Amino acid sequence: MAGDVTKNKALDVAMIAVDFWTDFINENGIQSQDIILILVGDEQIDSVTLKYLPVMLVEKKKRKCFVVSCNRDERFIRDNLAIDAFIKHVPKENIDSLRLIPSVYRLLDNIYFNSFVDVEDVDGFKLCGLKRITKENVIATGVLNLTYTPDDMHIDSALNQRRSLDILNEKEVKTVLDKSNIENMKEELTRKITLGSETYERLVDAYGDAKLLITPFPGSGDIYLICMYLKDYLEREHIDSYVLVVIGKGLQKVANLFDVNSVVITKEEMDGLFYFGRLSGLWGDHFRVFDNNMYQRRTNWIQGLNGTDYNTMLQRVVFGAKQRITERTHYMESADDILRTLKGHQEKTVLIAPYANTLVPLPSDFWPKLVKRLQEKGYKVLTNVASDSDVAIDGTEPIFVPYSKLVSFVDNIGAFIGLRSGMCDIMSLTKGKMAVIYRGRMYSGVTSKDFFGLSNMGLKEDNILEIDYGEYVEKDDFMAIHNYIISFVEK
Repeated sequence: MAGDVTKNKALDVAMIAVDFWTDFINENGIQSQDIILILVGDEQIDSVTLKYLPVMLVEKKKRKCFVVSCNRDERFIRDNLAIDAFIKHVPKENIDSLRLIPSVYRLLDNIYFNSFVDVEDVDGFKLCGLKRITKENVIATGVLNLTYTPDDMHIDSALNQRRSLDILNEKEVKTVLDKSNIENMKEELTRKITLGSETYERLVDAYGDAKLLITPFPGSGDIYLICMYLKDYLEREHIDSYVLVVIGKGLQKVANLFDVNSVVITKEEMDGLFYFGRLSGLWGDHFRVFDNNMYQRRTNWIQGLNGTDYNTMLQRVVFGAKQRITERTHYMESADDILRTLKGHQEKTVLIAPYANTLVPLPSDFWPKLVKRLQEKGYKVLTNVASDSDVAIDGTEPIFVPYSKLVSFVDNIGAFIGLRSGMCDIMSLTKGKMAVIYRGRMYSGVTSKDFFGLSNMGLKEDNILEIDYGEYVEKDDFMAIHNYIISFVEK
């Protein structure tokens, strides 16, 4: 069967890659505080990466460096790298094989390579030229995970430290790989590829030659933004037949708002489909993956770089669209049927949403204290209960508002307060007031408010209050942040 041939090809590529890199690591005695730098960029990118490498080695307390390349000779590497390194030239297919095995990235935290191309043409260097972002910025933050772009002083200081200090205590060093790890990796890859092959065959049986648009995101907000760009993408790529592959029925409901043809699979099937498509060579032919960072953390490290927001990241890095899309239309329904069930005056009603899939929850007493303050002001408070795990905050009434009715509902009651989630993206067309609370920072150091902010992304400019929880609250003293929210709701 053709399906078995393709699956076996994927398995063969995976096993050859694992064996090659396992031998390379063991033959060179690579340990936990060593790094393998794989040069896969153009001459400028490779040169700058080597120039900045000593700074990363000092900051990350790395011990030895192995530079692997297929197109740079030893003289080029030594001319651009001012420290000793073990240099290895390997055939291009062996370097490609490492990039085809995402699980190796998860297992080996000490492999770095100066490329962002993990899913087709998703490339972090596409940010260059935006907000004064340079290749040097992207290499420093995205490739080497530095929080700044080194200048000559930083580089000289790092070189002096490398020469004069015993950077690493030998007791901290341990072997990276052992036989059980290797066998477990092979078993994991076999299981994932087999499941991915079965999922692929099922989708082909159902949708024929339709382009499979893979969206491994778990969040409704991610799917909302992807659907905003989908029409433009399909027209540019001249795709007539497609199906958007999503995880879970909740995400399919978001796709339905945009009348997007979609199918639901499980998280495990999505994972397997990714491996199978990547290793079988079907990507670019029958697959397209919409993700800026599925198995590499490299693009995570440049999120928020020089003030870049998530919408712009998707526009430039994932879709390659000419313009950032902010204007959008989608299916919306009247919420009159839900509004009629409310007791009391709608104009003194607030909807709260304390739950989010991707942000750290706020302290357990944050919401009860806010509810009490709102009720003292005469407000009726409703808790959005969208799943079985969501529980109404004490003193509030539980309510479920479908995605298609969120805008109408908030338009009528007038105010929403919530932890940042995909629900906020879907609701952002409302004329009502939205107080959105953000928590945490991105890998690049910017706040989640900076990167995921609705106003920064161009999704809502009026009647919005966006709050970085960490900026206003110390030792969980909520008075200031509660005052700020209540003042906004009342004005």
